[in-house]
Amino acid sequence: MAGLNLRFKPEPQACPASYAGARVKVLIRKRKPYYGKKEAYVISKNLLNRDFHASRSNEKWVTDITYLIFNTQRLFLSAMRPL
Repeated sequence: MAGLNLRFKPEPQACPASYAGARVKVLIRKRKPYYGKKEAYVISKNLLNRDFHASRSNEKWVTDITYLIFNTQRLFLSAMRPL
């Protein structure tokens, strides 16, 4: 590691004149609770029980539903896949 100057310290830079004596006011706001419409969750039975092997085609299908909000409308996206 020849040639490295380990004692080098950068010179401190002066603050611009516009920052001299400036004060910062910080306002911390609490989060407001969400009181919107809440839907009941439907939990289905676990029929596959992590047994994803199918002995023939179209015997087992899996799906996932995602809720998307566009222009204050709730849209549902459901992807289905045979195992």
